Amino acid sequence: MKKIQNPIHWLSVDEKGSLSVILGILKPGQLVSAIATYPQYGTSEPAVNAVIRSLVPTIGK
Repeated sequence: MKKIQNPIHWLSVDEKGSLSVILGILKPGQLVSAIATYPQYGTSEPAVNAVIRSLVPTIGK
C-alpha cells in the first residue's frame, strides 16, 4: 500500500458540515485521502485512499 504524506489543500466545512473543492493539480493515478480535525474532539483517522481517475476517455489504452 502506498503512503500519502504531503497535504495538498486545507479547507473548512460550511454550517451544514458540507465541503467542496476543485483541485486541478491532480493527475490520474494519484492517491488522495482526507483527515478531519475538530478542536473539541481532535483528529480523525485518515479516510480510505481514493485513486484519481480521468473523466475523459483515452484513445489506445
